[in-house]
Amino acid sequence: EDKTYQDLLDKIQHLENLMLEETKKNERLKTCFLNNVYHEIRTPMNSIVGFAELLKHNDLNEEKRALYISKIRQSSDEFLGLLDHLLEASIIESGNVVINKSECDLLQIFNELHSFFNIQKHILDKGNIALLKNPDKYYPNLFIITDKKRLYQILTNLIGNAIKFTNKGVIEFGYKVLNSSQIMFFVKDSGIGINFAQKVDLFENFNKSEYCNGQENRGLGLGLSISKGLIKIMGGTIWVENNNNFGGATFKFNLPMEIAPLLDKEKSKRRFKLSKIIDL
Repeated sequence: EDKTYQDLLDKIQHLENLMLEETKKNERLKTCFLNNVYHEIRTPMNSIVGFAELLKHNDLNEEKRALYISKIRQSSDEFLGLLDHLLEASIIESGNVVINKSECDLLQIFNELHSFFNIQKHILDKGNIALLKNPDKYYPNLFIITDKKRLYQILTNLIGNAIKFTNKGVIEFGYKVLNSSQIMFFVKDSGIGINFAQKVDLFENFNKSEYCNGQENRGLGLGLSISKGLIKIMGGTIWVENNNNFGGATFKFNLPMEIAPLLDKEKSKRRFKLSKIIDL
């Protein structure tokens, strides 16, 4: 009996130690988060204020004026992006995310993403990265029922991260039909890869690599945690794999798949054939 009682005491003490360590960890995360918020918000705000002051000079030529306005616009977009991430993380944390399902044309989404990030990579001076879209070769024209806005948001976060952590090489994004009820999306890059020890905390709030490609990593470390939260709410899972032979990493996530019904003849020309998937 003494031994059983002592075992119980030891287990209680162990649980208390775990709870204390978790509390300390959360406090460290909060402190790190506040420091990150201050630093990340201050940087674009300083740029906006600085270039706005420079615009006051009357002797500016048109070239400099256009450059300063461009810098203000770029910093403003960065600032608004930070606020969007903070708001999105807060909504997910509170459990108030609303999923609006509708017909979703995956070909259209992938074309939009491809066009957008082909421009972004040049803006970020990453023009030597090849951006490839790779839909399932058996089902390249797929219409499903899902939240298009959230799917676009998740893929934008993952592709944006891939560009951030890749200096040159290839970034590939696509999807594969697994069976009649599941579809897997992926974003593969040839960047710096993932430290195995970081995988456990990779999708947690405010967790980020301090440096990427030899430079300080800007951002709040919320992109992956937001993506994980949205995917979970949508009924899926996300994970990451290292590309052992080619370097870099591949982020994958599954989502439930509901095929959109045929609505008109024009769309039916590109529509996924229901009969094909039954044999998967």
